[in-house]
Amino acid sequence: MRARWRFLIVALILAMPGLAWAGLIDFTWATGQQQVPNNTVITNGLPVGAQAVFTGTTGAYWYYTNSGGMEGIYPDAGTQNNIVSNSYCRVLFQSYDPGNPTSASQPSYPVTVDSFYYNHGTSGPGEQSDLQLEGWLGGVLQWHAQVSANQIGTNIAGAGIPVDEIRAYGRWYFLDNIAVNPALTTGDITFAEFAGAAVNTPLPSGEYDGGLPAGLAAMWNGWLFDTNGANSPMSIFVNTNLPNGYDASIIFSQPVMIPSLQVYRPSGSGALYIVGRRNSQRLWSYTSTLYNTWLTVTNGGGQAIGQLAVEGQWNHLDDIVVSVAPPANVVTNAPWLSIQPVAVAPGQTPGMQVSWYARTGQVFQVESATQLSRGSWTNMGAAVVGTGVTNVMVDTNLNGKAGFYWVNATGFPPDEVDCETERAINGLPTPPAGLKWAVFTNLTDEFNGPTLDMTKWTNTHPYWTGRAPSQFFTTNVSVANGKLILRQHSLVTNLSQVANPNSNIWIGSACVASKVPLATNGFYEAKIKVSKVCMANSFWFQGSPTEIDVIENCGWPIDTPSDLQQMLMNTHYYPNGWNYDTNTPTQWTMPTRDCDEYHIYGVWWKDANNVWMYHNGQRVATITTRGPFTIPQYMFFDQEAFTWAGLPTVESLQDNTRNAMYVDWVHAWRLVPE
Repeated sequence: MRARWRFLIVALILAMPGLAWAGLIDFTWATGQQQVPNNTVITNGLPVGAQAVFTGTTGAYWYYTNSGGMEGIYPDAGTQNNIVSNSYCRVLFQSYDPGNPTSASQPSYPVTVDSFYYNHGTSGPGEQSDLQLEGWLGGVLQWHAQVSANQIGTNIAGAGIPVDEIRAYGRWYFLDNIAVNPALTTGDITFAEFAGAAVNTPLPSGEYDGGLPAGLAAMWNGWLFDTNGANSPMSIFVNTNLPNGYDASIIFSQPVMIPSLQVYRPSGSGALYIVGRRNSQRLWSYTSTLYNTWLTVTNGGGQAIGQLAVEGQWNHLDDIVVSVAPPANVVTNAPWLSIQPVAVAPGQTPGMQVSWYARTGQVFQVESATQLSRGSWTNMGAAVVGTGVTNVMVDTNLNGKAGFYWVNATGFPPDEVDCETERAINGLPTPPAGLKWAVFTNLTDEFNGPTLDMTKWTNTHPYWTGRAPSQFFTTNVSVANGKLILRQHSLVTNLSQVANPNSNIWIGSACVASKVPLATNGFYEAKIKVSKVCMANSFWFQGSPTEIDVIENCGWPIDTPSDLQQMLMNTHYYPNGWNYDTNTPTQWTMPTRDCDEYHIYGVWWKDANNVWMYHNGQRVATITTRGPFTIPQYMFFDQEAFTWAGLPTVESLQDNTRNAMYVDWVHAWRLVPE
């Protein structure tokens, strides 16, 4: 009900594989053969919070039978050997509140129909049609199964494909053992943390997971919380009117879908504008000019987003149904991308041409820093992305799932890329005349061994214990599956156990340092995925009195959410001590979130006064240092608590799906004579 921020507790409660319809449908009153009345609602055997509504078009009905040694269902939606395209039986999968079941129309509950048994033996001459079964999601066909007469077996056409509706055409083929499993984790946000709060209580900045699906967290910005106002006993509304950007937003820790939400625009409020965004892209929007009435918004049901943004002060939102988006399908065999340089006149910045081949049914979108080639392609396709472009992205989000692949092409070596392996094509900066790049093996590592190579690295900091309230623990460093892993953990079970959470040590973090300070002028690059915790994840160098911070990125900045896609860089020069440090803070907006995927961060330490920063092979910052950088430096990977970005939650620190920084590899080069 709209008056409460209740949560539809639809967590990962697994349906039984091979679930028989006899266990799913409680038709104890049925004998022999029985027509199932349209709009019959079934919950028995489904995941908690899911219901199945059996219905059909005019004249189409489901039947239940337990005669002849068989028990199951069959459709009657056609005539002899004829599939009538506008007549079919339906099963609608919907969400509902287990504490308040209802047969009324509800938000969809996507499931996967992973297999079903069919028996298509004849029960009468010429009376059966071919089996025609379809899976639909949001009104879009997802899969199709067809079987001719006199066949018996198990069909897996819908395995792993989310649907919220099944359509059965024709008549009198028997179905049983339909394996139904939840495809999405769905819920309706509660704000349980604020039960009993006063009217118009500001929602403090922070991370909230009350009522959210398991493993999902959210940051909230620019909201007030109304417990017993005139419009709704419990809702949220926008309390700011910012001149730039959005007035309020909800940022999710992983991609979600918003199948529905309720909005209310009171008299005197600003124009209501709601946007679903993924990274920097607007995927869907909703605008309303109506006043003083609750409206249902369903625009976002089919798109995976990371942020729900709202423009318009005093507008209310309620019953935001949140579904965790399934991961993108693994791309197999295609697309292959061919990246070639674009011919340009002398003095112009090179560009690239991208061509690809995808199998029928695979849908992609090619994006770049300067141009979005809108649309999608199957089979052959090509696009001249343009000059001055150094990377492209192949986006598989078009099917409503969360996934995309970066392809970096600095230097534009002709190549083909199979997105299944997400190969990165990385060139090196053009060396000065008479010089070439040579690998510096002492600071290069693929991390493919069983443990950390202690001839190159140490699993702690050589002269520092960490930034309070965090402290480095050697046990938080490991190598596995070709990755260097730096993990964080909480030393307490509840923050109330800490007298001063900003200064007392209660967070365990990690650091890996080069064995000795070997970094000097050269090019250094690492492929990193940061943790989804409110902690800085850093790739940096230091040798007193100088420091180079390639990144100090926070993958989940609770108090500074505007930093979510920022590559935060810096250099420090402090010959007279840290109290007299002079620095060069610099930032650049990345196209995607660094906590969702790997990014490649690089630095060219050119000389004593010049440092160039790189992202995915593209130069994004040119820094002139505040003093001469001539001292060899240690290389570091670490995590630190930056209290000005907020403190992590105990829950996030203990969540192994969020609390790790991963380094796939680190490469180092030095210039040598040709």
